[in-house]
Order: sequence, then structure tokens, then C-alpha cells
Amino acid sequence: MFQKIVSRQTLQISLLFLVISGFSFGIAAQTPEQIAPGVWRVRYGEQETTRPTDFKEPANSAAMEKMPHAGTAPALLSLLHYVPLQSGISASLPLSNAERLYGFGLQVNSFQQRGLRREIRVNSRTIGNIGFSHAPLPFFISSNGYGILVNSSRYVTFYAGSQHRLNRPVAASPNDAANATKESDLYSGNNGKSDLVEWQVKGAKGIEIIYFEGPSIKQVMERYNLFSGGGAIPPLWALGFKYRAKNTFDAN
Repeated sequence: MFQKIVSRQTLQISLLFLVISGFSFGIAAQTPEQIAPGVWRVRYGEQETTRPTDFKEPANSAAMEKMPHAGTAPALLSLLHYVPLQSGISASLPLSNAERLYGFGLQVNSFQQRGLRREIRVNSRTIGNIGFSHAPLPFFISSNGYGILVNSSRYVTFYAGSQHRLNRPVAASPNDAANATKESDLYSGNNGKSDLVEWQVKGAKGIEIIYFEGPSIKQVMERYNLFSGGGAIPPLWALGFKYRAKNTFDAN
């Protein structure tokens, strides 16, 4: 009887350890699936019933086939990790030292996004520089020649190399709060830098990530455009406004 109780307790402790390990250290990515030439999809957890790509035009696969693509799953996707959260789910990828990040839709107060926090929410007032805008997008492009789309219509928050994960050691620097000697050190913006790009989807139990090959930034953007159906060239007058016009205005 005693042995049964001990065995049951040991099993419970082992299961608890596995759960804690999954939450603390992340869960490795699932097997990537190629869904168009140079476009790869990775899914984890319980999927949403409706995703933004459900409403796009069919991908122009013929045009993408003419573009350079490896034909094998990108090695970077093997480094993709997930962390279930009480409020949703988080995923991350490593960043190289010189890597720069661009995108996130319309961002009127910044161009290069590394070191920033981007909260993807549609908002008619672009207050500050936190990611809100008229047309934000959970999509970014890396200077290393790839693009990532988080295929979710929920609020998505990105940490573009702007914070350290709690389970990773943080090297002390002169700009850390504990080492700051003056106010400019504390608020210089150099605190909390990270070698990861992380994103959190609130309220989700799973996530779908779509990876776009390059190898150049221009080709990443072209592939994203073709995957979305090809788009259309807007009239020249539509390219001159920074803010929305009154809804009764016409092209004249």
C-alpha cells in the first residue's frame, strides 16, 4: 500500500515537473509545412476557427514559383519556441547581433523596429510609438532575409528584441537599473535589450505562424504580396496622404 502511494506521488511530481518545464523553457516548434513556393506554415496548439488568411485572394503560386526558393524547411524554424501563458500564448525566435526588423504595417513614428515593443491594435489615433495605427499588421521583415506573419485576428504584442525572457540570464551592463548612476542611464532606452523577437497572442490557445523566404527584403515583400493574391496598384493620389481624408471626399 505504501509503495502504491509513493509511486502515485512520484508520478504526480513527474507530471508537475513536465508542466512546469513546458511553461518555463518553452516548447519546440512543430513540423513546418510548405503551403506555397517559399512560404512555410507552422502550427501549435488549438487552432482558431477563423484566421485573416481565410479571406484573402488565392495565392499567385505561378509567380512565386519563378522566384528563388530553397524547397526545404528553413533552419530558423527549428529554433521557434512556444510558451503557454495564462493569458494566451507566446512564441519567439532568436536574433543575430546585427539583425534589423521592419514592418508591422503602418507605423508612422518609427521605421526600424528592433528594440521596440509593438502592440498591434487598430486605432484612429496614433498616440506615441507603441504600435497603434490606422493599419497595423502582425507581420515583420528581417534584414536577414525572411518575413514572419502571425496569422491571428486577435491583439498581438511583439517584443522586437526589447526584453529578456525571465528564464534567461541577463548580463549586467552600465545601463541596467541597478548600475545606473544618473537619470539619463536609467531612461536612455538601452535597458532590457534582448537577442529574441517574441510575440504574444492574448486569449489564444494555439497559434499559426507563416514564414516567407527571401533571400532579400524586396523578395520577402514580393512573396508576401503574391501570397496575398497580388494586390493592385493604387492611384497616385492615394499615395500622398499620411492621414485619412474626410469620407465624403473623392479622387478630385
